[in-house]
Amino acid sequence: IKIVVPEFFLFDGASIPWFGWFSTYTPFHPDVMAAAIIHDWLFLTHQVDFKTANQIFYDRLILNGANKTKSKLMYKAVCVGAKQYWELRPEKIKALMLLYSLIKKNDRFEEYHFPVEVLAA
Repeated sequence: IKIVVPEFFLFDGASIPWFGWFSTYTPFHPDVMAAAIIHDWLFLTHQVDFKTANQIFYDRLILNGANKTKSKLMYKAVCVGAKQYWELRPEKIKALMLLYSLIKKNDRFEEYHFPVEVLAA
């Protein structure tokens, strides 16, 4: 599967609560950044289903050199705790529509996989 995250995509770091930093990583640790950006993009676009998005997150952590034990812990955390963020809420659609307006003329636009709710607006 090809996942392309567009420029201008706003990212607030990996969603790791402060008490989890001791057993995993901090939100902007280099070993988790790429995995977290891709995971956030997949949660917005639904290019894949929830389970696959979480698996891609784990696979990317490992590919980026993250510790395997910490990666498993983070994977389990997103499988349990991230379900509440999967739904495409109005504020997410609004943010995606703004991003869409910024990049719709980009040569790579077709690779971004915007949700139908955004494209139809």
